[in-house]
Amino acid sequence: MIKGKAVKVTRYIGPEGTLVRKPSEAQLFSDESLADVAAEVANGWVVDVLIPNRKPPAPSKPVKSNQSWMRGGC
Repeated sequence: MIKGKAVKVTRYIGPEGTLVRKPSEAQLFSDESLADVAAEVANGWVVDVLIPNRKPPAPSKPVKSNQSWMRGGC
């Protein structure tokens, strides 16, 4: 789990100063005073963000066409 603070104006502020929609794409600050300064400059507010670790995607099974499985799995 990733913990940090992000600055929110109308959306979250990204690493390059652009506005991003997802908190996982936002610039995270570990220091609260640094986040407060960034929020003051951007005219926004500080938000606590928790980003859960993502599970790796399940391996996909090979897809057979309809006729292939009816014939016995060519």
